[in-house]
Amino acid sequence: MATLKFDEQPDVFIGVKLPITNGGQGYFNSSLTTLDQVKSNLKNLILTIKGERLMHPDFGTNINAMLFEPDDGTLKDRMAESIIQAVNKWLPYIVVKNIEVNEEADELNIHLPHQHVYSIICDFALKQDPTIFDSITLTVSNN
Repeated sequence: MATLKFDEQPDVFIGVKLPITNGGQGYFNSSLTTLDQVKSNLKNLILTIKGERLMHPDFGTNINAMLFEPDDGTLKDRMAESIIQAVNKWLPYIVVKNIEVNEEADELNIHLPHQHVYSIICDFALKQDPTIFDSITLTVSNN
């Protein structure tokens, strides 16, 4: 896989990894590669509720609100569309290649009635170099 020039510099940190924790070099754990930071930024964007971020009320997605709506057969598509719209606005340096939204099976019968758990798999690439790509997997629920 290709790398960006500044990703090859071991002393250059790209950003702060989420969740914020103490790091070995500096106060916070930091990303050493652009791809690691993009993954952190994407996770942060998807899991942030619109209206939660001060001074940026449109930052985030509507996924949290959708988890409490009845599924009329379009819920997974609407969740994916919310992610795509947010990425296009807030992370214009990446391209979403594919989004899979799957409802998790309740194999152990531990979910309560009306509890919804979804896994989201988002495949993405950097616009600057489409040969640099990765994927994140998140689990969201309404509990």
